[in-house]
Amino acid sequence: ADGQLPGLLLSKADEGEEWVVVTGDRAGERLPSTESWTDLAKKYALMTTGDVLDAAVLREPELWKVVDEIRVFARMTPQGKAKIIEELQKQQSHVLMCGDGGNDVGALKQADAGLALLAGYGNVNTAENNEINETTENTDESKKAEVALNQRDAELAKKNRKAAKARKDFLWQKQRELQDSQRQWLEEEIEVRAKRGETGIMSQAGAMKASMGRYTEELKRQMKEYDKTHGNVYDEKESGQSAPKDPAAMLEGMDHGGLP
Repeated sequence: ADGQLPGLLLSKADEGEEWVVVTGDRAGERLPSTESWTDLAKKYALMTTGDVLDAAVLREPELWKVVDEIRVFARMTPQGKAKIIEELQKQQSHVLMCGDGGNDVGALKQADAGLALLAGYGNVNTAENNEINETTENTDESKKAEVALNQRDAELAKKNRKAAKARKDFLWQKQRELQDSQRQWLEEEIEVRAKRGETGIMSQAGAMKASMGRYTEELKRQMKEYDKTHGNVYDEKESGQSAPKDPAAMLEGMDHGGLP
C-alpha cells in the first residue's frame, strides 16, 4: 500500500460494520461501510481483521469480489488465510503466501506459491535496543491501530475457543452415532463372509477391520463436511483421493488430530 495514504480499519459497529481512520490527521474519524471499497481504496489503505471481515461478507457475499482492495489482513484464522487466497484466485490472481507457523500450512498449500520460513528465524529482521543506534518513534496513530488490533485479537481468541469446543462436541456426537452403525456393519460383514464359506478367527478379524474402516471413513467425511460448513478450506483436488486403507492412519490424518 502507498505509505502516504491514511489507514482505514474495518470495525464492528452497533449495526453491521464501519470504517475507522486509524492513522494520519483524521485518526478516529468514522465512515459508513456503505461506501464502495474500490472508491475508498483510492483514498485510504484499507485494513481489516478476520472476524470483522467474516461478518461483513456473511451479510454481503458480493464483497468477496472486491476483497483485493484490502491491503492489510490482520488477526486471521488459518481458515481465514486460506479463504482469502482462494477468493483472490477466483479473480484470476496469482498468490504468493509466506508463513512461519504451523497454522499457515493450509494457506501455504492453497497459494500458487508457498514460502515456509525456517523455524528459529522469526526475529531475523529485529534487533535489541543496544544493537542499533537509531530509535524509532511510535506515533499516536500507530498506537491506536495496535490497540484496535489487540482488541480484535482478544475477540478472535474467544471465538476460536468456542469453535474448538463446538467441533469437539460434534465429533463426540458423531462417534456415538456411528458406533451403532459400526456394529450393524460388522454383523453384515460376518454374514457376507459366512455365505462365502469364510468362518473362523481370521474371517472375523477381516470383518472387524472392514467395519472399522467404514466407520473411520464415514467419521472423516462428516468431520470434513463440518469443517467446510464452518469455514475450513479444503483443496478440491483432494476430494478424488481414496481414503487410506489403515483406519488408524485415517484418523491420524484428520484435521486437529482425529479423535479428541
